[in-house]
Amino acid sequence: MARTHSDEEVDVLVVGNLNELFALNRALMETRFLADGVDAATRGSADLAHLHERVVESIKSSLISGGDTVGAARWVEWQQLERRVRELPAIVAYLETVWDLPLDDVSKRQAVENQLKPFSYPQEKLSELIRQLNSKR
Repeated sequence: MARTHSDEEVDVLVVGNLNELFALNRALMETRFLADGVDAATRGSADLAHLHERVVESIKSSLISGGDTVGAARWVEWQQLERRVRELPAIVAYLETVWDLPLDDVSKRQAVENQLKPFSYPQEKLSELIRQLNSKR
């Protein structure tokens, strides 16, 4: 019987070192938030959002494992959404382009949560963004 892909399979991505994680984060930041001409399927990809979140968590874990708690703390600060002056407007701009698609409220909320990964934010900020998007309809 042929084996099929399953989300429960063992992870297959192995990143060689911390510098490769930094490079991968930079590429994900550019693709997900900053580059022009990225298609909506890529920009809105839940899988890419989850991968990005895992990359940032791996960076912090690697720094902590290496004894660099100051570096890990800097990444915690970096993750704060209110510090993301370039990315937040790009997130809102993308969501505005898809907000009128026939999605229910749960799907729209999930779309916002995916776009906000890998950043940290209070739940009120999530609600505020959803209200802002709904008001532009």
